[in-house]
Amino acid sequence: DFQALIKLAKQEDHMETKATLFERAANIYRHPYAKDLDGIWVEAIRQNLYLQYENAAIFTIENMINIGNFANALELSNKLIDIDPSLEKPYQFIFRIFYSLNDATQLTRAYENCQNNLAQSVGLKPSSKTKNLYDELINRLIS
Repeated sequence: DFQALIKLAKQEDHMETKATLFERAANIYRHPYAKDLDGIWVEAIRQNLYLQYENAAIFTIENMINIGNFANALELSNKLIDIDPSLEKPYQFIFRIFYSLNDATQLTRAYENCQNNLAQSVGLKPSSKTKNLYDELINRLIS
């Protein structure tokens, strides 16, 4: 079902329908695929399914933010972070959400969470793109 929805979404030209299909796919995805199975063969399948999910989730979050569905966008962003705390795109979405809600405190907490998770998971600081986005949004809120 997941892969069928992904395939339909990729073929769809109508943005609203495409968003609905990707959202349905993201909602049925369970991570990791076949967690009780071991072996090299299953890792490639898991990675492929996860990447399809990640792309569907990112498209869905962008659409949710654009239509003002911040609560669901935040929930899905956090789900991506739970799976891969080193992925910066969901943090950037969270920054945009809190900026849209005029919440400088939560925006700052989100950036600090990003810094901490990246340091713990991969030993790195946020990219310049992530830092610049945070700086730009927080400066707009506090000025």
